[in-house]
Amino acid sequence: LSRVSTATHAVLNVCRRVCVIGVATVVFGTPLSPLNIVGVAVAVLGMFWFTHSKTSVTATVEKKKD
Repeated sequence: LSRVSTATHAVLNVCRRVCVIGVATVVFGTPLSPLNIVGVAVAVLGMFWFTHSKTSVTATVEKKKD
């Protein structure tokens, strides 16, 4: 756990929550309101946005080293 950054832990925690919500919805038949769906979509989009920005910064730093 100490090999990854705090931000990576936060992103994985969001991913875990989205998975738990999805599994609970399917297994227990829990309905999702439109607000719940928007919240899950915002969480997923935030994960993708953060990952994209993190990888683009890493790629830029690596290009500058070359």
